[in-house]
Amino acid sequence: MQLETLQGTVKKIIFESEDGEFTVARFETDEGEFISLVGFLYGIQRDDYITVWGSRVYHPKYGEQLKVSRWEKKLPSNREQLVAYLSSPFVKCVGPQLAEAIADQLGENALELIMEKGYEVLTEVKGIGEIKAKKIHESIVENLEVQHVMKHLLAFGLTPKTAIKAYKEWGGGAVNIVSSDPYRLMDIDSIGFLRADAIAQKLNIGQESPQRIRAAVKYVMEQAEGEGHCYLEREEILQRTQKLLNIEEGEETINSVLEKMLSHGSEIIAEGSKVYPLSLFNAEIKVAEKISRLVANRSGVSIKLAEKFLEDFEAGLGIKLAPEQKEAVLEVLSRGFLILTGGPGTGKTATVNAVINVLRRIDPGAEVILVSPTGRAGQRLMEVTGEKAGTIHRLLNFKPGEGPEFNRDNPLPCDLLVVDEVSMLDIELAASLFDAVDPMRTMVLLVGDADQLPSVGPGNVLHDLMKAGVPTIRLTRIFRQSRESQIVTNAHRINAGKLISIDSSKKDFFFIKEEDPEKIAEIIIQSCRRFVELGYSYSDIQVLSPMRKGPIGTVNLNRRLQELLNPRDKSKKEYRFGSNIYRIGDKIMQTKNNYTKGVFNGDVGLIEDIEEEEESGEIRLTARIREGLVTYTGDEIGEELIPAYCITIHKSQGSEYPIIIMPVSTSHYIMLARNLIYTGITRAKEKVVLVGTMKALAIAVKNNRMVIRNTGLKDKIVQQFCCIKG
Repeated sequence: MQLETLQGTVKKIIFESEDGEFTVARFETDEGEFISLVGFLYGIQRDDYITVWGSRVYHPKYGEQLKVSRWEKKLPSNREQLVAYLSSPFVKCVGPQLAEAIADQLGENALELIMEKGYEVLTEVKGIGEIKAKKIHESIVENLEVQHVMKHLLAFGLTPKTAIKAYKEWGGGAVNIVSSDPYRLMDIDSIGFLRADAIAQKLNIGQESPQRIRAAVKYVMEQAEGEGHCYLEREEILQRTQKLLNIEEGEETINSVLEKMLSHGSEIIAEGSKVYPLSLFNAEIKVAEKISRLVANRSGVSIKLAEKFLEDFEAGLGIKLAPEQKEAVLEVLSRGFLILTGGPGTGKTATVNAVINVLRRIDPGAEVILVSPTGRAGQRLMEVTGEKAGTIHRLLNFKPGEGPEFNRDNPLPCDLLVVDEVSMLDIELAASLFDAVDPMRTMVLLVGDADQLPSVGPGNVLHDLMKAGVPTIRLTRIFRQSRESQIVTNAHRINAGKLISIDSSKKDFFFIKEEDPEKIAEIIIQSCRRFVELGYSYSDIQVLSPMRKGPIGTVNLNRRLQELLNPRDKSKKEYRFGSNIYRIGDKIMQTKNNYTKGVFNGDVGLIEDIEEEEESGEIRLTARIREGLVTYTGDEIGEELIPAYCITIHKSQGSEYPIIIMPVSTSHYIMLARNLIYTGITRAKEKVVLVGTMKALAIAVKNNRMVIRNTGLKDKIVQQFCCIKG
């Protein structure tokens, strides 16, 4: 598209998005042509005379438009124009005579000086005191600040979106802040170290400058957090930072900056040789303190009373719990705190139901709350217990910019808190949850499979609690009904380091042998087609993959599965964002917590509508997620939603689907691990289809080396226990 330049007047602002990143304006050129401007026009107002650069596009509904790449208000280019501007209605408290005086004193670059140096520069002009200077400065800033900031920030290499965020955060000071320390951009945007570093190089920031090293250390710590670590050893920080900065002899300088950061104590903190982000250190402290109190306070009921009502429960339902299930029921009700773990088919859910039933026999008015880290797990918990259940985020009622409603000063009003899928609980979410528990009132039952993948976020909460000696019962007996399921038996075989065993007569577990990744992908597509022909909906079928890239990665499989399960149709609206096409009927997944919308990372839904705003042309996508409708606009679609016909095994945690289809290939060698395969197949309720080679499966089953996460929670809990006993 050919770029052209137009000058003229903004006649009307038709639409402006809340974030200011998309505007539609009616524009009259100097030649008298009327055209709609669309795109990045943050800061323009009606009657502004501007120059715009953009490309003409044709909208089928609204006709010809100019897609704007940048714009500028016409600024004075000589003394005559400067005096005319200063004495115009745009500028308060300045008439022709004073405008002349300002031009005499400050020169033709007066506006630049006023914008950069503030109102004080105006007090140098005879006849302008401090009060008048502030009013003049305020009116000039109001009219020119956005343009001044955007012009300079875009010249630094920032995108319009990032520049807007910088302006909203720092106002007119954004130019000085970015030019003096461009690494500050890492605090306000998803911009990473490498992009900030590229901008810094344009601004001639030194290779070993303190702000560059400080930003690199922060980036190294953020990367470690993304790997699941709560801390890094000091030596590893130095090595990673030196490698990132690509400076051979910089260890002493890096160490000096690290020491200053630690002494300041606002971002990172040291515990011996371990260096934590302050937030994760505080989270570990908070969890350790509350867990030790919950275990020590023994907020449960009389053991004899619990035994009596447990007998009544069994007699009333005509059932007999296994000894370890009985032990778990009595332990949590009498002690007040318990971890219940075990693999599929070992009776975790039946035990939870027994705990709730017996408690309600003891105290009919007991308040019971059931939660899990994800909406999908919460929905499943509600289905199997018949109790109300939800996510931890919804329970605590996180509010944007305010934190959770419930905390130690306003604890949760419940007598029993059941937390399912605890293996998914990261340290910060655990800290928020346990902070809201009243140790004098609330009994806590944590339920999870310790052999599944750890949380996506930092920490290894379930394992750390168990290693610290927190009361735990592991269910090991596989019940007779579950033993009939090859999904359950093969999950336990894999967990024990054995290869799968398949009885073809049972029709619930399949292994299709194929080595070539392209052919594996084709078999997966054909398997989905076959299940749809058998009457399953595509909501029943979930394809899992260990990785995103390659023929059998999530990106390629999503594209192919969309073509199969929800093909293009003239009757279905669709919207393209980047490489993804979003179509009515598509299965999508939320990829980040959005407290405003009330949806969270891992939530899955279906697109119900895609429409275009009448006046603005902005796209609005509506998806049904759990019980509600959620609307996304603009960049939210690309930033928060991904196709979900195929998702990573990590993203599947906490979910159950009738059918799981999963590639097992040596092309994913780096991801072949026992807990990955185990987690994948235990997502299935009815059928599992593995496609790949037995060699790849054997490698995964043999590889039981847990990826070690740097966490200090276990030691902190043990220390708290010692303090209580002491």
